[in-house]
Amino acid sequence: MKNTLRALTNVTATPDYTPETVKALIKRLKLNEKTLALLMNVSPMTVRLWTSGAVKPCGLSRRLLQLYELCPDIIDVLARNQRSVSSQRGGATERTSIAACGDARLSEVRDDEDGSEK
Repeated sequence: MKNTLRALTNVTATPDYTPETVKALIKRLKLNEKTLALLMNVSPMTVRLWTSGAVKPCGLSRRLLQLYELCPDIIDVLARNQRSVSSQRGGATERTSIAACGDARLSEVRDDEDGSEK
């Protein structure tokens, strides 16, 4: 628990998303501006403003962009309207990729704190 709290304190800053980085993320995720707008729960015009440089994403939008960047599998989870991160199959609990992604990212932060290799 102590390592988790320390890891969370290191997560406070969000990256700065420039028009170029937003466009690169859209391309990497194989989306278009309208689809990203749906995922972000913003208007397509807002995404256009981000990609043109007229407006920068706010803090919450930057956090969501960061989440999509670090764990692109979450898009599949959202597309399936999956509310939980686990499902029952054959009597055993199977974790979805987003849960595994979150565990992996937290593990990387813990490894960084301990100074051990990944």
